[in-house]
Amino acid sequence: MALRTYFVIEVSGLPVINKYSHYPSEEEIEAEILNRFPNGFIYDQFSKEKIYPVVQVKKFYELAGEG
Repeated sequence: MALRTYFVIEVSGLPVINKYSHYPSEEEIEAEILNRFPNGFIYDQFSKEKIYPVVQVKKFYELAGEG
């Protein structure tokens, strides 16, 4: 069986929305960050501090379907 690879952009451990068949470009990564952190950070009112995103691009493998 053949393997298929895909990449995901994980922003601060939040659920993944898009899967990419190629390594995401800087523009795609920045768009994903701005989608979840519109101001570039989230203000935590309880601890009174700004939370900045931590981004990782992860590569996954899956079995390609037959046919």
